[in-house]
Amino acid sequence: MKVLKILNDKFEEVLSVICLAIMVILVFMQVICRYVLHAALPWSEEIARFLFLWIIWLGASYATKEKKHIRLDIIVSRLKGKAQMAVSAVAYIVWLVFMCILSVLSLQLTANIFNLGQISTAAAVPMWIAYGSVAAGSVLCVFRLIQNVVLDRMQEKRGDGK
Repeated sequence: MKVLKILNDKFEEVLSVICLAIMVILVFMQVICRYVLHAALPWSEEIARFLFLWIIWLGASYATKEKKHIRLDIIVSRLKGKAQMAVSAVAYIVWLVFMCILSVLSLQLTANIFNLGQISTAAAVPMWIAYGSVAAGSVLCVFRLIQNVVLDRMQEKRGDGK
């Protein structure tokens, strides 16, 4: 239960803000070193790129949690009642299947990169950390999709008086 509490308490937001803050500091340091000290930091841009990947995938999970992903609502908005619910359910199922496939494949890729021991060129950071952003984000999206479906069902039952 403690894991669920952590995931519900702004998990993606906090991690994204931390990654963004570190990324801004690194880029600022790079600019200062390059234009003031006339010496570049060879590793800062690479780390900033990896942090950006993490921000993107954590943001995808956050958008899923908040139901803010871009959807083609033109069809759903024109339907009423059970037809609208059916089309929305199909959209959720397709999205969930896609994210499950992406989760499995990205976890496999991350494990392969980990086993190979590949490291980045400039920063000498293990590459599985960068590839792990896709795996973590897609797994979190699956969790958030399931969470949204469960919460929607509970809300429907309360709304129907059952």
